[in-house]
Amino acid sequence: MPPSQLVHRLSDRFRLLTGGSRSVRPGHRTLRAVVDWSWDLLDEPERRVLRRLSIFAGGATLEAVERVCADPGEDGEVGGRDVWGVLFALVDKSLVITENPVREDAPPRYRQLETVRAYAAERLAESGEEDEVRDLHARYVRDLWREGDPLLRGPRQTEWVVRLGAEADNCGPAVRWAVRRGDVDLALDLVEYTQWFWLLQGEWYQFCRWCKEVLSLVGDRVPEGRAVAYASCLFHGAIGRGTAHEDVLANMRAVRLFLSEAGEPLEHHPLLMYGLVCEALSEGPDGPARERVERAADQDDPWTRAMVRMMLSVLDAVFGDVKRATERAIDAREGFRAVGDTWGELQALEQLSDMRRFDDPERCRVLLGEGIPLADRAGLSSISLLLRIRRAQLLIDLGELAAARHDLEAAAQGPLGEDDHLVIMRLTEAQLLGESGDLERARAVVDGLEPSVSRLAGLAPVYVEPFWLLVSAVIAWRAGETDRAWRHAGRAWWRAVRGLGSNCADVLEVLGVFLAGSDPERATEMLGFGRALRGVPNLVSPLVLRARQDLAQTLGEAEFSRLLVKAGEENPAVIRTTVGAWLPPTAPDDVGDGVRAT
Repeated sequence: MPPSQLVHRLSDRFRLLTGGSRSVRPGHRTLRAVVDWSWDLLDEPERRVLRRLSIFAGGATLEAVERVCADPGEDGEVGGRDVWGVLFALVDKSLVITENPVREDAPPRYRQLETVRAYAAERLAESGEEDEVRDLHARYVRDLWREGDPLLRGPRQTEWVVRLGAEADNCGPAVRWAVRRGDVDLALDLVEYTQWFWLLQGEWYQFCRWCKEVLSLVGDRVPEGRAVAYASCLFHGAIGRGTAHEDVLANMRAVRLFLSEAGEPLEHHPLLMYGLVCEALSEGPDGPARERVERAADQDDPWTRAMVRMMLSVLDAVFGDVKRATERAIDAREGFRAVGDTWGELQALEQLSDMRRFDDPERCRVLLGEGIPLADRAGLSSISLLLRIRRAQLLIDLGELAAARHDLEAAAQGPLGEDDHLVIMRLTEAQLLGESGDLERARAVVDGLEPSVSRLAGLAPVYVEPFWLLVSAVIAWRAGETDRAWRHAGRAWWRAVRGLGSNCADVLEVLGVFLAGSDPERATEMLGFGRALRGVPNLVSPLVLRARQDLAQTLGEAEFSRLLVKAGEENPAVIRTTVGAWLPPTAPDDVGDGVRAT
């Protein structure tokens, strides 16, 4: 078969292998006949276990086999025999494969080859017991995650990240079954107990889709006592693809109001408190949401205290208070370390490295060098990926391009997670190509990302889309395409101004670079504004350093310093007003060719 035909027919594995050697018995000339022959050799208990095991998408532990594959009410037996003994007989017949655990404290797993699993699933559908087996499977998944969820926030985190990671493929089928059966309580349980795992994994979008399905099932009648689970569905459903940033904020407020009416303090649920942080980001440094996060810092539980301090550090950094942000991140890191939560410690470490990137690159390098092996040992692949990307960006700025390329290649070897992670990694690759002088390939990478960027929704566009536009603007500037450079830098400002102060600082510094040769006073003002929003000066980025040198030479050191200090003392509201008056006041979605320097 030509490859194209082969690929097309792989969807029907039982029709693909219909030939074979003439010396082979006719009954063995089809794949189905081979599996039929094996099935006919099994006794009834073996057939029951084989077909029931097909319900597990990612394989099963002995505990799972006992819960789901035994006869109902028979306490671990099937057909009067021990279910484990029947399973081991199927292993001996090569119809089930044993997989050794990746860690000593993880249980072995038993799975079927996909061909055998597809066949066994057909037999399960014919047996009349599929609904009962699916229900047992979904409840086993619920119970496992209910046991593991609190242990993901403490010294057993790594053990349970590995264990639940091996079970992750079983989550989707369990949620979909609960929705299909109309089992509201089971569906809400699966959302409530699995959400923190998906946060640790950095894989939110598929979980958000499940939450939307559960919301449709629940409707407007929330079962009594299920306010937290329902609020979790609202929260995650708002982050999924197809949700505009403004709608996300509206949903966050709806979550807060719903919990308040239900008598459930938001502060008792740290993941849902992210919604309060999002509100604080949109309101500004003096809004009521930030005050409420501040009050939440005084809680009895040490893990919760560390988590709230981490959130406050993020808010402080966004609003330019680097000193207080650093103090809180250090406190949070020590708090997470004290309770044995590696993920939390890495979140604080990433925050500290971000705040030191532009004024103390060597300290930033040390922090990232500590975090990457720690994340790898803990099995936290998502944050390991982001830390490697952060270090590659730092190394590019420092001119260490070979080392940056090594980090990007290492990042590409692991799971890339969601679209926003992939976009950030590819944009860093484009930055590397640009610094290497390969502007044509850099431009191709940036342009090729447009479909991925357009699919981003929820919170991702607030920090990813401005980055994409800014990288495109810098590459165009270096290539002499000034119209495109100004257009994309202007669009980046209007996207960034909706959210994070650090993104706005990045855009202002690029605008300062663009203006350095034609309007030195305004260029200096842009650099000063960037310093005010970030809280520290940019002493690392090559383009910014070169612009600072040129401006000091053009204006004179004294005048350059005076203008820089003056702009660096402005508050965010004045900065946004000043820049908004200078750039065409076009709505973000309509910014186009008119965005140019005047």
